[in-house]
Amino acid sequence: MTSISSEGHASVMLEFDAGFDPQRALQNVREKSRLSPLKTSRRS
Repeated sequence: MTSISSEGHASVMLEFDAGFDPQRALQNVREKSRLSPLKTSRRS
């Protein structure tokens, strides 16, 4: 996993081994991102 962030933008790249199950990987990523604390601030 590689991530880059700056003000107003974040990018995360995930790499998987050949032969992985993409549906299972997507579900795992969704579950883990839901459990991860996310701090955001919006300026008006």
